[in-house]
Amino acid sequence: MTSPGERTFSTFGKKAGSQLKAASDALYGPKKAQGPMLPSGEPSRPVLGPTLPTKGLSRPVQGPTLPPTFLQAQKEEDKEDERKRMKYERKKYQKHNDMVMEELVPRATGHEGKIEKRIGRADAKRARQTSPDLHDSMLMGTSSDNFQARMAARKRNREAQQLKNTVAAKQKLQDYQEKEQAKMKALLEMARATKSENAMW
Repeated sequence: MTSPGERTFSTFGKKAGSQLKAASDALYGPKKAQGPMLPSGEPSRPVLGPTLPTKGLSRPVQGPTLPPTFLQAQKEEDKEDERKRMKYERKKYQKHNDMVMEELVPRATGHEGKIEKRIGRADAKRARQTSPDLHDSMLMGTSSDNFQARMAARKRNREAQQLKNTVAAKQKLQDYQEKEQAKMKALLEMARATKSENAMW
């Protein structure tokens, strides 16, 4: 039997009653027992669905994760504050260093400053233009004779290729001219064979 405050439905049975009781207890606090109590606890069937990951997994959890806890959020905020503090400290140190250097070695201002900058740029340009001395053997190889020999061989190969191409072109032209002459002879012979007495030529 159920207490007067609890309802049971034939479809849900005892489960619905315990759920209603839990909801009622959450809202109004636990009631004093008024009659027989329904059995509470785990349902008789096993729960189907995903299970919560256990601690000490060998691989990271994939998929959606829980929002960070308060401690994690606090650690991240502390790291961000430390980064900001270090950045501020570096800027402060650099500013102090610049001030000390300005006192020790004051910078030239106005026209003198422009002249010094121009001289500095000229020195830097001159330093870039003068490179360490490199011998031709370093750039071109160990022996200049070897380089000259390679250049001469390259030139000979190029000339031989050009000669071969011109010979082939001349041969092609000669073959074409011979074919044209043969065609013209054949046409003239046909014309003579069919020539009548009244022909103009």
